Amino acid sequence: MADTTPARPSLVSAALTAPESVAESHPARYTGSAAAPWNEIQAMFVDDPHSSIERAADLVDERVDELIQSLRARQHSMESAWQASHAGTEELRIALQHYRAFWKSLDDLPAQT
Repeated sequence: MADTTPARPSLVSAALTAPESVAESHPARYTGSAAAPWNEIQAMFVDDPHSSIERAADLVDERVDELIQSLRARQHSMESAWQASHAGTEELRIALQHYRAFWKSLDDLPAQT
C-alpha cells in the first residue's frame, strides 16, 4: 500500500520559496505612497531650502538602510537554509538557484555612481 502522507518540505525548500527580486523585497519603494514625503519636501523648499534638502537626505538615508536591512535578512535566510546539516543535493541545488536569482536581482540594480 502506498504512503499517502504528504511530504514535509525541508527547511531549505521552506526557507527558499520562489526567488524574489530586489524590488519585490521592498515594495514600498515602487508604490505611489512613497511620493507623499517628497511632496512635502518640495513644498518645504520654497520657505526653507536648506531644511528641505536635509529632510531629503534623511529620507534617502532611511530608505538605503531599509533596503540594506532587507537584503541582509534575505541573504541570512538563504545562508541558514543551506547550512543545515541535513541539506541534501536537491536542497543545495535549489539554494544555488536562489543565490543565482538573488545575484541577478542585485545585478539588475542600476550601477550609477
